[in-house]
Amino acid sequence: MSKPSIFSKEYQRKMKRRKLTISIVIISILVVGVIFFVVKPNNLGNIKNSVAKIWSKDNSKTKDVEKKPKEIEKKDEESKEAVKKEKEEPKEKYYEIKMSSGNNVKITYSEEAGVKKILTIDNSSDYSSYDINKSQSNLVLVDSKNQDLLVVNSNGEVKNIVKKGYESKSYGKTYSKEEMLKSYPNLIWTAEAKFINDNTIAYISNLPYFGNQQDLDKYLWICDIEGQSHRTIFEAKGKDVKLNKTSVDVLEVSVDGNIKQVNVDGTLTAKQ
Repeated sequence: MSKPSIFSKEYQRKMKRRKLTISIVIISILVVGVIFFVVKPNNLGNIKNSVAKIWSKDNSKTKDVEKKPKEIEKKDEESKEAVKKEKEEPKEKYYEIKMSSGNNVKITYSEEAGVKKILTIDNSSDYSSYDINKSQSNLVLVDSKNQDLLVVNSNGEVKNIVKKGYESKSYGKTYSKEEMLKSYPNLIWTAEAKFINDNTIAYISNLPYFGNQQDLDKYLWICDIEGQSHRTIFEAKGKDVKLNKTSVDVLEVSVDGNIKQVNVDGTLTAKQ
């Protein structure tokens, strides 16, 4: 670029323009230099990595935020399922009853929504037979030692409904159970026991006859669950009397091999 003549009319104007151009060039060089020394290629890479990490963290946080509600929802569902399962599966509990031998027998029951149901009774030589009624509200068993007839309800309350004595109208005398068993140790006062329905029980006895003879006849007896009424079913007598299965309000009975049925009224009929 040639220097203008001082004698030129446009000398002042051209000099101003020349200074401006030189200033712009110098400033541009300085800016480029600063950028070159401050922002090196490595630094650019670092900046790029930092930006990528920040972006990754933001994405990760976003995913975590999206994931956490799903995890919470899943845990809530699992908790609900556990509570539901716990409600669906009644808890098993038990109580113990004391037998005449002094031993305890454990009876297991379940409880759901405040309703208790008898499930099982431990195997024990302290009872000779037992049965649970259809609604599982009561259990009946025969004490092996003293032949008591015990009814246990689902609250663990025990009631002895055995016939306390036998009244002989011909002799005008009542014979107590304890007296007869002491005089005749082989006498069957109460054997077996099964529910005909929820409120009626059948059992086997040598009554109304006494003796030590092994060939005494056995009779079918029925009573209500409160033990207020005991009746002999004379038509169901034999040397070998067994109580079989129960259907609706009917108990199957084997009398010397002949299968019969007895209902809650004590009516005996041939099996249909």
